[in-house]
Amino acid sequence: MTGRGNRFTIVVVAFILASCSSGNSTDIQEEASSSTVGVVGDEAVAAWCDLQQTPFELDPADPASVEAGFTQNLAFDLLRLEKAPTQIADDLQMLVAETERIVGVLESNGWDLLSEAVQSQVDIPPEAQRSIDAVYRFEVDECGRADDRDREQG
Repeated sequence: MTGRGNRFTIVVVAFILASCSSGNSTDIQEEASSSTVGVVGDEAVAAWCDLQQTPFELDPADPASVEAGFTQNLAFDLLRLEKAPTQIADDLQMLVAETERIVGVLESNGWDLLSEAVQSQVDIPPEAQRSIDAVYRFEVDECGRADDRDREQG
């Protein structure tokens, strides 16, 4: 694999892990039934922050793991979008759209994250990266998430 390929894999895996937290599908469905859509202010922020959980494991060399991870992430981010406070909703919508795009590319390529076909089709555009960064920063500032990006990139 080329140096670009290694970098790409790290970027996409970092994207999926940084942009999501994972719950199991039952938890996601239960949470969806208690939506706070339309709530503005501290209640919305608190409800959204309560959704933050420990990121799941993803093995980039295992297509089944990639499929499970990305589809679980997308379902969870859709739930987070439904409950998003107004100050983060636009950025979270961009994050969901980017995840949907990546899921489409992966699905059409057998969930092979390491394939050249996937790597040649997926780059995170600057506007999506800005939204990912904004969601991450919101989680750090408003939800008390540990700011571990320097550790992850180091």
